Amino acid sequence: GKPSETDLTMEQGEAKRYYQSRLSLVRDQQGQVLGKTILLIDITQQLALLARMREVAATDELTGIANRRHFLAMGNLEIGRAQRYGHAVSVAFLDLDLFKKINDVYGHTVGDKMLCHVARLCQSNVRTIDIFARYGGEEVVLLFPETPPHAAVHAAERLRTTIANTPLRLDNAEIRVTVSLGIAGTERLGRMGLADLVDLADQALARAKASGRNRVVMIQASQQ
Repeated sequence: GKPSETDLTMEQGEAKRYYQSRLSLVRDQQGQVLGKTILLIDITQQLALLARMREVAATDELTGIANRRHFLAMGNLEIGRAQRYGHAVSVAFLDLDLFKKINDVYGHTVGDKMLCHVARLCQSNVRTIDIFARYGGEEVVLLFPETPPHAAVHAAERLRTTIANTPLRLDNAEIRVTVSLGIAGTERLGRMGLADLVDLADQALARAKASGRNRVVMIQASQQ
């Protein structure tokens, strides 16, 4: 018959190695079974490479946080859950204010460092269950599960204040930046999807920018 395959894990001290085992029957010329052979193939490196490829596919190369593709995949799962159970959910768009000026004055290398700086502050100031990613350019998108709009605004204000009060420290300078945030959320999610919430959050961000920057603007999604 055909060889059967089984994956095995073996511990060698603190390290783990992964093997694929192939069991085959050994037959004589008349087809009688004489015994069995087991072939162990070390697939540790292949699995590590696969895990790394998946990580790269989900990660923004510059900032090290999730990318848009990963956000949309994880966000749609969360939105589906919120729709099924009618739970609260909120989405936020964060954008660095006058980011072009930082690039023009200090150069793109410093601009990249500022993006990484803001990404680290986001990572340090959101919950484990929150989903956030670099959406493109200097925009970060956040999804707050189980979070009504007023609570999302509170979290966004805390993040906005933290970023404004935490300068990027370089060898010869301290550079400050502010951010604007647009929030879209609902107390009880119905048929509205992730794309709808992202679009409303983007509209709220545009209002925050137009009304002076360095602020949070919220749109109640259930009123749309």
